[in-house]
Amino acid sequence: MWGLIAQGVKCADCGLNVHKQCSKMVPNDCKPDLKHVKKVYSCDLTTLVKAHITKRPMVVDMCIREIESRGLNSEGLYRVS
Repeated sequence: MWGLIAQGVKCADCGLNVHKQCSKMVPNDCKPDLKHVKKVYSCDLTTLVKAHITKRPMVVDMCIREIESRGLNSEGLYRVS
């Protein structure tokens, strides 16, 4: 496809290139490729889940570990009072 900037669009998640007029026919359930997912912390969580094989993104596991290491004694995180 010559002149991609003028006549095509590229998916930010999977990297698929299509003509602008063909983009309406492409399904929206693409599987993101990790090389196109630029940053973990600024990326949509659903994109991360689709890109990884795990059930939840790594960033969620990291947040849980931090809460458990620092906040177990803080009221309201894991206990009511």
